[in-house]
Order: sequence, then structure tokens, then C-alpha cells
Amino acid sequence: MLRNRIPAIGFHVAALWLLSSCANQAATSPTPSQAPPPAQALVASLEPTTVTVVMGDHYFQPATFTLKAGQPVRLEMQNKG
Repeated sequence: MLRNRIPAIGFHVAALWLLSSCANQAATSPTPSQAPPPAQALVASLEPTTVTVVMGDHYFQPATFTLKAGQPVRLEMQNKG
């Protein structure tokens, strides 16, 4: 009798797993307020940020700078040494 129920239990477990994974995807899909930016904003974000670094005999100025990951950068190096 238990042998007949094992496939049925396996089917129900698989069905619950499938339904829970579908529910997870629906919860993480973007809402209209989280929609991707329009094409003009994407083009504007692709313009590189220019960073000018002045190099002397024993220094760099600025000594540090911070950039956003995934954004294009134009690095200008000026030798003053």
C-alpha cells in the first residue's frame, strides 16, 4: 500500500516546488515604478566621466577618486614632474 503512495507523494512535492518557484518570480518582477529607464537616460549614462590626474615627481593628485561600477571613464593624465 505504501508503494502506491510514494509516486503520488513525489508528484505533489514536485508540484509544490514548481508552484513556489513560479510565485518567487512573480514577486521579483519589476513593477511599473521599477521599470527600466527610457533610452535617452541610458544614452546619457553612457557618456564617460572624465577624471584628470596630475602627476608630479613623487605624487599623484588627486591621491584617490571613486567611480561607479559599470560606468565608462575617461582618464586624463598630466605630467607636471
